[in-house]
Amino acid sequence: MRYALAIFFAAILAFSSALAGHNDHVTADAQFDVKVIEPLTVVDDGDIVLDDVIQGQIRNWTAEIITFTISGEPTYPIDVTITGPTANGNNPSGALLLLGAGVSAAPTHLDASGDATVTWTCTGANATNAGTGTYVFSLNVEAKYTGM
Repeated sequence: MRYALAIFFAAILAFSSALAGHNDHVTADAQFDVKVIEPLTVVDDGDIVLDDVIQGQIRNWTAEIITFTISGEPTYPIDVTITGPTANGNNPSGALLLLGAGVSAAPTHLDASGDATVTWTCTGANATNAGTGTYVFSLNVEAKYTGM
């Protein structure tokens, strides 16, 4: 019986040793890169003052333009939202209509220099239904990287 127990314990030790060789720790290493890119900025070329218009009349003028420059990481896709022009809530009563007012198409990518441009143009105003006083309008250009 001792002989059988000795064989049994020897077999357990041999089996345990065999398992230990097959159950050693194994490892693998992986690398990953994270690119940190430039933040986006939007800068306009300054507020403009449109020409005066006589109440009850329409006035046309040479195109007035505001340019917004969006800057960031070159060639990256961007989403651009353009809001306005929006009349200020404190404007005089009545409606002043801006003529020929339009915004260029919103860009979808920054160019190789990291820039994109949005332009707004206005060629006149219709004061047929406007009150007297100064009307204030705002135009907002918002940009973000696509998918971030």
